[in-house]
Amino acid sequence: MANVKQYPHYLWKFVTPDGDAVQNEDGNFVSPDPSWILHGRCREETNGKGSVITLGDGRQITFGALIQSPKGTAKIPEGTKIRVTNDPDGSDVRVSGECLKGDVGQLHTRHWM
Repeated sequence: MANVKQYPHYLWKFVTPDGDAVQNEDGNFVSPDPSWILHGRCREETNGKGSVITLGDGRQITFGALIQSPKGTAKIPEGTKIRVTNDPDGSDVRVSGECLKGDVGQLHTRHWM
């Protein structure tokens, strides 16, 4: 019997750290660097049928991928750069783009890209 994982992929978000610039050892002020942060486990499903979602402003858009995550996963804000990888170190990228919509449901959290 095959071992099927419900959430075989990894969801990453691109963040710019909040906070003021800090002084480095040379006395120069530097801002924190933006970086990719692991958001959690997920399952990415390509939108092969060309399904449409309605965004918060009423626009309808054809999304490229639906990303489902376990219950309790935080919602990623719309407009955030996201990507899904096959591995926990983030090197094998499946898809990347912008978070179009997020929804925290009773059984899971969903993001559309």
